[in-house]
Amino acid sequence: MSDLWQRGNALSCQEQVIDRRVDLLRGNADCLFSALLAALRHRRVQRRGVEVPAMRCPQSLIHRIVRSAALGAFIFYLAWNVAWIAHGRIPPSILKAATGIPCPTTGGYRSFLALCRGEFVQSILYNPMTLVYLSLFCFSMGVLLLQWIRRQRLVLRPLIAWLWCASLLIGWAAKFALGRQYW
Repeated sequence: MSDLWQRGNALSCQEQVIDRRVDLLRGNADCLFSALLAALRHRRVQRRGVEVPAMRCPQSLIHRIVRSAALGAFIFYLAWNVAWIAHGRIPPSILKAATGIPCPTTGGYRSFLALCRGEFVQSILYNPMTLVYLSLFCFSMGVLLLQWIRRQRLVLRPLIAWLWCASLLIGWAAKFALGRQYW
């Protein structure tokens, strides 16, 4: 039972219905609900004047599945790169190899090398967002390092995450606009 029922407050019909719905979420669904709330970055859900506390589920099945999938993807990525390097070739992007579509960061290394040589036009043609990605990377690492020094949880702020998403989408649009010769 929820705290509202245990306190014995007089509740309206709507509040009682909402409270019963929250009680139904407990069990297997509380982990899903908690994950959803965490993804939305809300500590409490407010519905018609009634605050429903967010439920926490330590090391739930979802967390284990996500971690296992991430580990599997990382192992596949390493195996992909090792296989190409073992054959003496530079590994192509997995996304480009699977779909033919370039990653937004494709050409970033060539762009950075051209920038270091002073070939600014060629650098922009290889990847016009290289400086933006490099700046965002340094800023993100600085924020995470500061959080680590302060012994805080290592999480990027939503604004930084949105900046990453926006820059990657703009980079993708720029890759398509420049044409296949720079993929």
